[in-house]
Amino acid sequence: MAFELENRFRLETVCGNPGLPLPLPVMYYTGIELPPDCFCIVQSAEIPVDGEPLRALCFLCLGEPPDGRGLDAPALIVVKHSYSIGEVYNRVQQIYQELHEWDENLRRILKHSGSIQEMLDISSQVFQNTLIMTDEENNIVSMSSIGFPGEGQEIENRLIDQDAFRNQVASLQRISSACYTVELRETWGLDESFVAMFLSILNDQVLLGTLALLPSCRPLGEHDHQILIRLGEYLKEAYLHTFLAKKKRVTECYVGLLSGESASEESISLLGTACNKEDQDQMRCIVITLPPQVTESYYVVLTNRFHEVVPNAVSTVYEGNFVVLVNATKSGLNKKRLRGWLNASLGEGVRAGIGDAFSNLEDLRVHYLESVAAHGFADTNKIKEFVECRLDYALSNCCGYLPASSLYPDGLHRLLELNRTSTVDYIETLRVWLEEGLNDSRTANRLFVRRNSFLSRRERLLATLGIDIKDPDARFHLSLCLRLLAASTSKKKHLVDNV
Repeated sequence: MAFELENRFRLETVCGNPGLPLPLPVMYYTGIELPPDCFCIVQSAEIPVDGEPLRALCFLCLGEPPDGRGLDAPALIVVKHSYSIGEVYNRVQQIYQELHEWDENLRRILKHSGSIQEMLDISSQVFQNTLIMTDEENNIVSMSSIGFPGEGQEIENRLIDQDAFRNQVASLQRISSACYTVELRETWGLDESFVAMFLSILNDQVLLGTLALLPSCRPLGEHDHQILIRLGEYLKEAYLHTFLAKKKRVTECYVGLLSGESASEESISLLGTACNKEDQDQMRCIVITLPPQVTESYYVVLTNRFHEVVPNAVSTVYEGNFVVLVNATKSGLNKKRLRGWLNASLGEGVRAGIGDAFSNLEDLRVHYLESVAAHGFADTNKIKEFVECRLDYALSNCCGYLPASSLYPDGLHRLLELNRTSTVDYIETLRVWLEEGLNDSRTANRLFVRRNSFLSRRERLLATLGIDIKDPDARFHLSLCLRLLAASTSKKKHLVDNV
């Protein structure tokens, strides 16, 4: 109120509570009874010198009050007495009308479109300065300068520059719980003072975004802080509406791609934007065990904590696991740090699987299945990448629903029977011989026997198998069966189950 009046009248004094909410004003005349919570306009000649002082929430006094007596209020504005009370009263009502229209326009936008850009456009005219809204990761959401969107590209670039941002934090001065000012003169290399105001848009202590007010046309004052707080309330509602709607669409697209459904280009683009993905960025899918104690309410906390360790990611609970899609190019994906987070946040008994890198989000289903497979092979409290267990996965799935022994050729069954009664391990002999490419000398050396001894074993082995060992398909079949046989005594869960 004092700022708007000062544009037309000369103020002598402004004191009291700067954040006081004011009701519509009343004009005081001698003898009328004032409500204790009113905003009263009074001429100094009407102020009682003796007796009980006038009491109100705020006085706007025309002329100096006599020695500070006669008025009792938390706030006081004193205007030079040469103005008529009617003239000042009309201006006060006009100020109320302008702010009321601004407030009503914000309500209308929130109800119909919820457009943050529209809110900033009408508000930047009230501030007569530049407004910029950024999201929780400091990306520009909307910008407006005195009613025009997208103006001031140089200021925008400076605002999101990370090195400059760190310097700005050093000159931060908090003026309320969520609002602070920053002197940008040295940071931006300016000749004159450039104090900007920032308001954190919070929802239950979770940062949704930040509203910046830049003094592109005039310096900022306490009045800007008061209006900024009011604008922040509307932006929170609009941003929550937009944020939740966008988050819902991202989650729906994410879950759809995980389940193998097709998605529109717009939805895939939205999912990519949520991960800050550029064309050539490599993505990774991570599947993490969720312990039984992790409830739906804790999942929100879990997600926020995870994104602190691995940013540029989206996550959801899918098929009983915590499934994360992360931009590995932007985040780096440090396995040691991730393992530390798993142990600290989820405790013992947790394991994780990571699929291969990919760029096309339409391939997410394939790489999710890779992550599930790697997760199954991971030991407790360990992280396994699919690249480390491709062969194990192939072996665990090559039998389908049949036992591994169904794939063994008849000759291998006979060799197994021979092995049970012989002092010679013919299965091990066959495995080493195949690994050495049927080279007799190298095989004998690995088995620590003389060459003639090995040749004797070989003759009996071939006679028992009854297979043309020179046939590549036959050799592959034997090698595969020997691996399946070895896996039957392995501790790897998938292989034990299938074999």
